[in-house]
Amino acid sequence: MLIYSSFLFATDVSNFDIKGIKLGMSKNEALKRIPCMYQKTYNDEISEQGKCINKDEIYYLQFIDNYVSNISRTKKIPIQPNDKILYKKIYRKYGIPDKKSRYKFKNEYMDCLCYGQCSTPDSDGFIHLLDKGKGFLIYYGNMTHSYDNFLGDYIGYAIIFELRDYEIIDNYMKRLDNMEKRKIEDEKKKASNIDL
Repeated sequence: MLIYSSFLFATDVSNFDIKGIKLGMSKNEALKRIPCMYQKTYNDEISEQGKCINKDEIYYLQFIDNYVSNISRTKKIPIQPNDKILYKKIYRKYGIPDKKSRYKFKNEYMDCLCYGQCSTPDSDGFIHLLDKGKGFLIYYGNMTHSYDNFLGDYIGYAIIFELRDYEIIDNYMKRLDNMEKRKIEDEKKKASNIDL
């Protein structure tokens, strides 16, 4: 009941965007909005993943059937910003988060703001997107090690935005599984077709 009610009353992030890129947007439209050269990193018959790396920011995109299913943006920040101004901008654009927590360890801290389908904070204070529905997550803080594969050895302030649609991703995984099963069945038929 608790999971159902949190799902029911979570913020609808369908119209949220990261620098103008929204869930369900076409690949062509999304690529017009990123500020750097897009490089494919993976693709199959249904989906494609890629990234674009700018001087101080990294975009990661996933397209399923040529539509955005996941977008993330990591922005490096050279010095500590004014947190009050930063949060005012975040709340003005996205509203008050459904869940908020802080991870703190030695000189490092990271705030987690989550909208939509979010986990409860774990024992370290991290919030993650649930693997269902749509969710939007912001990590912000002073990072002494990487929370983003593309940040590498970067140490300093950064903000990470992630917008994800697990409904689209779940359907994709089911389709991929069915395609694999059909492929195996076809292989079995071919292997059974022995010339007697």
